[in-house]
Amino acid sequence: GNAVVYGYETEKPVSENIDLNREVDLNNEIDPNTQSGDFEYEVLDDDTVSLTKYIGQGGDVVIPSKIEERDVTKIGNKAFRYCKTITSVIIPNSVISIGNEAFSVCSSMETIEIPSSVTSIGYMAFSNSALTSIDIPNSVTSIGYNAFYGCASLTSIDVDSENVKFTSKDNILY
Repeated sequence: GNAVVYGYETEKPVSENIDLNREVDLNNEIDPNTQSGDFEYEVLDDDTVSLTKYIGQGGDVVIPSKIEERDVTKIGNKAFRYCKTITSVIIPNSVISIGNEAFSVCSSMETIEIPSSVTSIGYMAFSNSALTSIDIPNSVTSIGYNAFYGCASLTSIDVDSENVKFTSKDNILY
């Protein structure tokens, strides 16, 4: 048929102009994120997984050590940011790094277990969360600035005595 434009029929059939029935994908870029359960993730160059977003209901969250048979090695930047319904998180020993602002403004998250596989904690990683205590394992060699900024309930910081980079005394991180 012919396309009608401003009440006039065009001279050429639609097939020669525009296919008006074709669905147009305005976002035809490739989305690197894939979903598995409560998580969106991306596969990294080393064939491991970085969690990019938490989409679950909250409560007590246990992060999987594998997704699609790949090791979860990174909690991406802002992956859990503003997840205000999370109360606790257990990180598996496959994770090596916790990204910038990863758990920022998790205002109900009182506890998190960081395994001895983690070497790096990003800036503002736990800022404005409800953490009451934190144990830093001996494996952590990098902690970004303001990692615990605004954690008003944080009363205990304990750094593993074997840690060569950091120490805590009287609940102050050095």
